[in-house]
Amino acid sequence: MIPAASAPPPTVGAEPSGWGRVTAALAIAAIASAVAVWPPSLALPAVVVEWMFPVPSLIGLVAAGLTGCAVAAWARGGRLGLAVVAVAVMVSWAMRGPADGIVRSLTHGWSLLVAACFGAACLVSGRGSFLARALPAVAGAGLFALAVLAWRGGAPGAGVAVTGEAYTADLDGRRGAALEAWQRRTGSAAWQGTARRVPAVQQWGDRAAQWMAARTPPTRLVPALLLLETLLALALAWSLWHRLERTRLGAPLTRLAAFRFHDQMVWGVIAGVVLALLPSHRAWATVGLNLLVVCGALYALRGVGVLMWWGVARWWWTGVAVAVCSIPFVGPVPGPATVAAVAILIGLGDTWRDFRGIAPSMAGPARL
Repeated sequence: MIPAASAPPPTVGAEPSGWGRVTAALAIAAIASAVAVWPPSLALPAVVVEWMFPVPSLIGLVAAGLTGCAVAAWARGGRLGLAVVAVAVMVSWAMRGPADGIVRSLTHGWSLLVAACFGAACLVSGRGSFLARALPAVAGAGLFALAVLAWRGGAPGAGVAVTGEAYTADLDGRRGAALEAWQRRTGSAAWQGTARRVPAVQQWGDRAAQWMAARTPPTRLVPALLLLETLLALALAWSLWHRLERTRLGAPLTRLAAFRFHDQMVWGVIAGVVLALLPSHRAWATVGLNLLVVCGALYALRGVGVLMWWGVARWWWTGVAVAVCSIPFVGPVPGPATVAAVAILIGLGDTWRDFRGIAPSMAGPARL
């Protein structure tokens, strides 16, 4: 515990108003965490969720973030009981042991590591923004995990290679099981009746199954996907903390319309492009691709914030409807990829031209 003379005083303030968005986000996180028990009719979307979320238990990562907040708050003069309960829940969850498969066997260790690193970041970062705490915490946890895996096999890099191969095999097995479940579903009498009444449903299902069978798991992008998933979970934990506890560790999350970060992040995009264009160095190219995914996601979110600032988000339902309706015609990738590319370009442009400084905000005051 930090001595009273050196510990910053806890910040006490009113709870952020509104539980609606946080409750909806928690419900979505719980549904994503239960992907293993989704019905056969959702077998194909379940594969996509498993590929996009390297840690199956998103709720577990949220609990890890809350544990880090509770311990950091206690060290700054907060309630001891809350920290004890949070740590006890995390330890008991980890003591149950991992489920079958290497994908889930890494879940417990990563969650405990994130809880420790995020708690430490909350202690040493003063009153900085959430992103200024979460990014170093997740990056530090990733470097530590990479160092452990690199020497696990007895030789440099052996553990990473073995883990990557096992991870790919695990995801391939889950995809095969999902495709089998989907075939059984499409062979049922209920599905055949639906297909006769709406032939487009059968055609879309066949195209989706063929697309899924022809793809390989995004194993090379696991570091980036893991970082983004962890940031998402920590953001939800941060929002929950500011509603459950009055001892503040920093400022609440800002409105998405006002979301921005240091403009020096653009060097991450430049480094990612340079490294990705090194075909003769596959390891460095993989690092570049992961940098581009992480920075691209952050800049896409910044671009969405610009659109919301200008009030374009008031017509968000129109964009969602167009995107959903275009999926059967252009496929599940081109439509969302086009939307993401536009958002990234707007976010990058905001680095050189402050789009939100041109006019006052037209967005509402809602925040997560």
